[in-house]
Amino acid sequence: MFRIRPFERTEVENKAVAEIQSVAWSNSMNSVAMWNRTDGVRDPRSLMQRFVAVDQGNIVGLAVLMEPELDIAQGRYGFSIAVRPDQQGKGIGSAIYKRMMTSLEGRPLQQLTTGT
Repeated sequence: MFRIRPFERTEVENKAVAEIQSVAWSNSMNSVAMWNRTDGVRDPRSLMQRFVAVDQGNIVGLAVLMEPELDIAQGRYGFSIAVRPDQQGKGIGSAIYKRMMTSLEGRPLQQLTTGT
């Protein structure tokens, strides 16, 4: 059975989530270096949360929730969710989405944006 927890910014977890994103969005550039570079330049005033789904010690899904850096406006957020293809259909994406939405409780919510 999987569990949802906050992402831990380690080399191992960066590699696992970069691999999942590369499989989920094959036309995007995902690498540990990209994740580290993005984290290094991100404005600390804007919200950035990551959650992972872990099953038997392996990261099988992730969610990224953030405020747009270039247009920080209270109540506006963007998010993405990815689940390993071999783990889809098990409720992992739904569970990550619920955990992500729980993290927004108590914050103003005007707009929530995602892409496919």
